Amino acid sequence: QNSLQRAYTEADLTLYADPAGPYPDVAPSGREMFLGPIAWEPDVALPDWWDKLPAGPVAYLSMGSSGEAKATRMIAEALAAEGFVVMTATAGRGEAAGPFAADYLPGSAACARAQIVVGDGGSPSTNQALAAGRPVLGVCSNLDQFLNMQAVQAHGAGLMLRSDALSPERLRAAIRRLRDGSFAARAGALKEANAGLDVGAAMDEALG
Repeated sequence: QNSLQRAYTEADLTLYADPAGPYPDVAPSGREMFLGPIAWEPDVALPDWWDKLPAGPVAYLSMGSSGEAKATRMIAEALAAEGFVVMTATAGRGEAAGPFAADYLPGSAACARAQIVVGDGGSPSTNQALAAGRPVLGVCSNLDQFLNMQAVQAHGAGLMLRSDALSPERLRAAIRRLRDGSFAARAGALKEANAGLDVGAAMDEALG
């Protein structure tokens, strides 16, 4: 049967660099295997403001290299309006939104410090969030981002919005929903399920 899924995964061996939980229809076999979430990040120093954040819930915002950079300010303002202290990584794209911003941040540490993570919905940023047990809001514009967030949302670990239909009202509604403890619980369960995974060892085993 021809399908987009088959086009992306047809091979003698397919290795998925994702947590298995959001993909219940994929049964691991001799031809398909989950390695677990791979969350790469640049080696960057912590910014001067890292230890000076005010009290309150924290959100980590980064639209990465391919997300809708011009939406960053709108998203930051919506998060602030909902009571979050916002840490922003701009990836050198667009103006900084708020006082706690940098071109790049160590993503794993930023996710661990935040209560929610907002990004472009692609697997690199969502893997960082879910590896830290944090629910994620994906503001999607590219096909891979929609496909990834469709699975994360169906699993109950995040929510998805279209970047071309973004508004302060839709953002604030999604942010309020993410504060429901069920999203953090589902993201936390994914963290526990993948704790201690050795992706390199899993790949060696698969290719051995």
